[in-house]
Amino acid sequence: MIENAKITGTFLGKEDHGILTAFVYLEFDGCGQGFGGFDLRRAKDAVDFVQGVLDAVGADSWEKLAGKYCRIAKDSMLGPIEAIGHIIEDRWFNFRKTR
Repeated sequence: MIENAKITGTFLGKEDHGILTAFVYLEFDGCGQGFGGFDLRRAKDAVDFVQGVLDAVGADSWEKLAGKYCRIAKDSMLGPIEAIGHIIEDRWFNFRKTR
């Protein structure tokens, strides 16, 4: 299923166990969910995630993501967000497929 969403915020930093991670927080269809939470300790993974999100959404910096509209792809209503995409263009990013 594909939904339109608004990016409400972002996080790039260390989680509770000191592991570098990132999230894009989204609101859609009356609810909210995050995209991300992956282990980004390897430099390639960190670059791939940040660059992939920026390219898909159409932003030139992490700080400019908040307030942008995008699309999200999920397998089910309660499942995780699998991919994030541009609001109009057919441009998607799925981190699991880059690994």
